[in-house]
Amino acid sequence: FTFVGKGLGDYIRDRLGQYSWVGENNKGVKKGDYMPIKLIPLPQTHRLTDLKLEWKPSQNISLSTEYAISNLDRNSFSKIQNDDNSGNALSIDAKANKVKPNILGLQIGEMDFSLNSRIIGRNFQSVDRFNSPDFQRYWNVLQESSTNNEEKSIQFSTAYRPFPGLGFGFSLGALDKDKLKSNRYSTSVNFDRKNIFKSDIRYESVTSELSELKINNIWRRIDGAILKDVWKFQPQFLYQFENRRNDHLSVLSGFRFDDFGFRLGLIKWEYFKGFVQVNQRNYKVYDSENDGSLVKQSTTNTNRFKLELQNVKETTASLEIVQRKKDYSARFEEIKSDSIKLLFADAAVQDTVWQDRKTTLAELRLSHSRWKKAISANLQYRISTEQTALREKVYIKVTQGRGNLRFDEELMEYVPDPDGDFILFILPSGKFEPVTKLESALRLRYDPSRFWRKPKGALQKLLSNISGSSYFRIEEETKEKDLAAIYFLDFGKFQQGKTLRGSFIYDQDIYLMKRNRKLNFRLLYRYRDDLFNQFLDERDNEDRLTIERGFRTDWKISSLVKSQSGIRLKMTKRKSKASTARNRDIDALFLSQKIFYRPVAHWEFRFITEYGREENKAPSYPIDLWFAVGKTQANYIIAGKGRITVDFEYQVVKPTSNPLNLAVPFEMARGKKEGISKKWQLRAEYTVAKNILFTFLYTARDEAGFDEVIQTGQAEVRAFF
Repeated sequence: FTFVGKGLGDYIRDRLGQYSWVGENNKGVKKGDYMPIKLIPLPQTHRLTDLKLEWKPSQNISLSTEYAISNLDRNSFSKIQNDDNSGNALSIDAKANKVKPNILGLQIGEMDFSLNSRIIGRNFQSVDRFNSPDFQRYWNVLQESSTNNEEKSIQFSTAYRPFPGLGFGFSLGALDKDKLKSNRYSTSVNFDRKNIFKSDIRYESVTSELSELKINNIWRRIDGAILKDVWKFQPQFLYQFENRRNDHLSVLSGFRFDDFGFRLGLIKWEYFKGFVQVNQRNYKVYDSENDGSLVKQSTTNTNRFKLELQNVKETTASLEIVQRKKDYSARFEEIKSDSIKLLFADAAVQDTVWQDRKTTLAELRLSHSRWKKAISANLQYRISTEQTALREKVYIKVTQGRGNLRFDEELMEYVPDPDGDFILFILPSGKFEPVTKLESALRLRYDPSRFWRKPKGALQKLLSNISGSSYFRIEEETKEKDLAAIYFLDFGKFQQGKTLRGSFIYDQDIYLMKRNRKLNFRLLYRYRDDLFNQFLDERDNEDRLTIERGFRTDWKISSLVKSQSGIRLKMTKRKSKASTARNRDIDALFLSQKIFYRPVAHWEFRFITEYGREENKAPSYPIDLWFAVGKTQANYIIAGKGRITVDFEYQVVKPTSNPLNLAVPFEMARGKKEGISKKWQLRAEYTVAKNILFTFLYTARDEAGFDEVIQTGQAEVRAFF
């Protein structure tokens, strides 16, 4: 399906990858936005010219203006209908800070002024996003309002400080955006006297109108806090209020909430800082089914605790716990999910999952080092309880080269491909249920040479040449009811029948003579055990196990030549719960050799070879093979300016045993098919000027199993300001 324009199609999108037919209304006007067609991609040309001027007549006064012209030709092949290609935009910003007015020679305080305006033409198209992330909320932009980019806005703000510690603020603005008219004003008061108290209160109101659709919307917000230091504590009272009222053809909708909070902070403690905070939010909605009055929808209670360790040498630690419980009234729990959007909710600003839920999040971070950082440890522990549902994989087809997956018709599954034509979205599907999610990681680093800078004796010299790192990571998402077993890492409960997703990772690296640039060695070990049971489609649920052992040598043969040799043993297991054809039990041996040659400062050459033998012992997919890879690379370096890289890769894949005449699975032969695969690449980067960078990339792939050579090219000029 393709988006053809609002009100120009026969279908609407229910969710990602799913569409429903709506046809036409009784006047013959189409009601949808999508059609089951595929539009041929057209070449486009997009240019943007931008000019910015700044004037600062004094230290406290500034004036800036920015003017931009865009030209977007959506079909470079066509010379017709080009009248709407060009558009322009203008922005003006004036500021005056720390103005000190006086009346009859009496200074009455300090003031700030600012005035900004923006005018955007109907056809202006920016290359990048220029609106702030909260633009829609700031101006209360309604979703139905925009059919083009035309916009006019103006805003005036001022701040007045009669004396230090007291300040007033005021802001007034207006926005015309296509059919939308929005007016906003805000005011604020802040007071800060150390021996009395500190407060900050802000009120704002934004009114939006779509006269053609007879929609009037007003959004009022209040945010306030008051606090005072009492010995080593800082009590703080918090309040938030929002009321968004939408009137459409005399039908009221929207929401209101009041959020009351109390926070007690720790201050002036030698070793600790932190706080305890409690909040209660009472949420109401306008009853669009009856008289439009406000009715209670939910109550949310939030408890938060945070403690941080400070001023302890070589040690940092923090603990944070957040607990949130949301209870809906019985009436709203019984409303069907497909009626929520129609009756009460604007999904852009409101929660649309109306179920009681309780979530807990706890996170511990700890780092410590000893003996001049010869040993260091970093620990992270995170536990949460939340509501989740089984997930569904949705593959969306895109133009070739814009995706990272392709569908392999021989393997009947999606496989990674940098020039792919599919992208993957994972969506929740079905009933939400409570689950516990744990993530924990520990990293250890050890390097005795940091402690013994000048080792003495044979033992110190031996230990100083040995260094390494260890990394452990555990992830578990489970419906297990015995929470203590999960919290305290009872591995007997992990990756069992109630597990939705589990992972255990162990990486080990040992370096010998790491600081010796002429000759050093590295031993590595990789272990990864994954379980996937969170998908609605059984074919997507599987177990994976990968174990890898390796040894590498780095040798500087001469000042011009370096060598890197490696050997790896790898075991890969994959067990599918629904399809035995996807089972794998692969034993592999890999040998690699890299030569680096730099005859002069500007040139560097690399010669890379790799040989592998792999055997898949899975009874449902028996296949043995060998492969060999040769790669050459030349780099031309322009000192301080850029680099040009050219490389060519050649790979041969040859099965030695294939009794069932099966396709080579993606897990073998580096993802390549039986036969010869070739790849060329040219990459250039050049700094034209201090703030201008030019990049060029060309890639060609002639792979076994492909019907044609895939060629991609990209050129880009970037200017940094």
